[in-house]
Amino acid sequence: MILEPCVWKCFHFHWVGKMMRYDVRTRLMKNRTHFTKTSVDVENRIIKNLKDMNGENISYGIKKSVKNGFINKRMFDLYNDLVKKYYKNFIFNDVVLILQSYALCKHRNFEIYSILSNRALHLFREYGEQHREQHGEQHREQHREQHGEQHGEQHRERHGEQHREQHRVDSTANHNTYSSEKHDNIYRYIIASKELNYTDYELMHLFLKEIKKYFYHYDMKRICNILHALSKLKINDEELLEMAGAYILKNMDQIKSNHINHLISTYSKNARSNSSNTQTKLCFALVKYIHENIKSMDSISVYNILVQISPIIKRLGGLGGGKEEEEEGSRPHECKHLERQDETLIGARANGQLALRQPNGLNINTSDREEKRKINSRGKKREYNADEEETLKEDYCYLDKGKDHWVGEENVTNYNEKILKNIIPLLFSRVNTCLAFLSLNQLIKLLGAYKDLNYFHYTFVYKRLLHFLLSKLKTKHKVHAEEYIYILEFFTLLPYVDHNMEEIINITTENLQRVLLYNYEHMYRLLLCCKHLEIYNDGLLSKMDDLIFKNKRKFEKTSTIDDLEIFLHFYSKGSGEWDEIISFLKSIVELKAREVPSLLSNSDPMALNRNGDTNGDTNGDANRQCVQRPVTPSQVGKMAIITHKYNKVHKNFQECEKSVCIDEKLIRADERNV
Repeated sequence: MILEPCVWKCFHFHWVGKMMRYDVRTRLMKNRTHFTKTSVDVENRIIKNLKDMNGENISYGIKKSVKNGFINKRMFDLYNDLVKKYYKNFIFNDVVLILQSYALCKHRNFEIYSILSNRALHLFREYGEQHREQHGEQHREQHREQHGEQHGEQHRERHGEQHREQHRVDSTANHNTYSSEKHDNIYRYIIASKELNYTDYELMHLFLKEIKKYFYHYDMKRICNILHALSKLKINDEELLEMAGAYILKNMDQIKSNHINHLISTYSKNARSNSSNTQTKLCFALVKYIHENIKSMDSISVYNILVQISPIIKRLGGLGGGKEEEEEGSRPHECKHLERQDETLIGARANGQLALRQPNGLNINTSDREEKRKINSRGKKREYNADEEETLKEDYCYLDKGKDHWVGEENVTNYNEKILKNIIPLLFSRVNTCLAFLSLNQLIKLLGAYKDLNYFHYTFVYKRLLHFLLSKLKTKHKVHAEEYIYILEFFTLLPYVDHNMEEIINITTENLQRVLLYNYEHMYRLLLCCKHLEIYNDGLLSKMDDLIFKNKRKFEKTSTIDDLEIFLHFYSKGSGEWDEIISFLKSIVELKAREVPSLLSNSDPMALNRNGDTNGDTNGDANRQCVQRPVTPSQVGKMAIITHKYNKVHKNFQECEKSVCIDEKLIRADERNV
């Protein structure tokens, strides 16, 4: 009898709790169904209201609907239909409102953007014509009221020129009246175009004329945002950059930290050796501002500055070799340091040793791969002696000792030189604190910053950057082949390979077998990296072998004798499985070797004398350049031209050959002219 109350209590709690949970689940399901029905009803009600709305208010309706979150495919199909239906009645404000609505959720539709930009262009032209007609009529009416008809022909002849001059002055005065609403809409249109990454050059040039005419009505924030947007849209106007540079230099006290990133982005794309003195002064003022206020900037802003500041530093003289790199051959920039290192490696291999150039000037001489890395199976890094450890952990090292270094490196007494010397270590040390928050693409851009600025810090790179790069590569799988190649190219600059780098190399080579597409430049750069890192991967070579045979004709046209050596270098290491590709590569080498003498014999002999010796690199240059030969009568009707067509899938240009009929009379006429 004592246990009966306890049993009853347990029974009561069990069944009552079960019923309560069932009731809660039922209510949740009902609420969910009710919410779904309600959202669909609201969406249907909005669609009905938009369809019944007057065309004059449709732009406000679309923007309000987008702001409230109705941005699914069904709603945007409706917005597109409404724009196509009412665009002829839009004023400029309507165009801007709709463009802002699409930019708000970055819904890119080229057809709609074209309709809106054409409407805006039509409105601007119409406005100009109406203004001229209206002002001309007003001036004629005013002239008749002042002088009447009694002046007649004599007065018109005497004072005609004076009246025309007065008309021009009045017209200019009236035309130069600043319209705040109009310029607000121009500003919003440019910003929205930047978000959508669409532009209409004719319309943008009309906007630029208006902006330059009333430039001093803009505040600092608006100027910085406009410059940044125009640079993103690849619209470069030297006059506007000059005006902005002079204005910003006079008002540096109005600059804020969030403006700096926009200005660095704009002027880094225009930082050339022949840029104006104003722009150079502004670039240094920006660098000085960053140097003095870097502690107050957030790390992500500093990162954005760091990945874009390289052209400005080179322009200011912080880095040398700018002109040298521009004057080098047609080989991509990413391959040049590998080609320079290749000469050093070849000389070292002649003595049976491999010399790796260090950022701090040290050389690691080894006789084989295991000695070179000195990494055991657990992936531990090699052991340094005390001097090497101290040198590697210096605050400032260089990835490539072949490049010129910072000015004023020994005794920095000038404050300006001190800023240029210290700005890059400051930026890298600040970015080092936010590596965990960077995406894989941002980390790859950071690798490019280390490379472009020729900077190396042992702790930042080996202890932090490589660790986060490995973790991002393990979790992200959608990476392009060029990004993998860029990582390997950065590794060729580092002094040794640690266990993180080995894992990254394994992931990279494995994923490249899946994502690599035919691109001659990518394959060449990849093999250069593999050669310097001593990577030999059968799966990767098999993938490239398959791509080459599928694109035989393109490969034959693009390849050169010098480039084919590295392909033969890898495929010759096999034990017979690469016989087919080796014979194919050798046949191309023989074919191009026969073509080079014929090209040289048909070229200008004076040019050969100017070039000097025809041996060595001359063959490669003659092979790379297309020598134009005269058309012979036997070739009439058999000629072909090569056109280049962009392939959106492979993201490269592909060559297409088309037959062209050539008239014999035209050839003879050309020969007579010659």
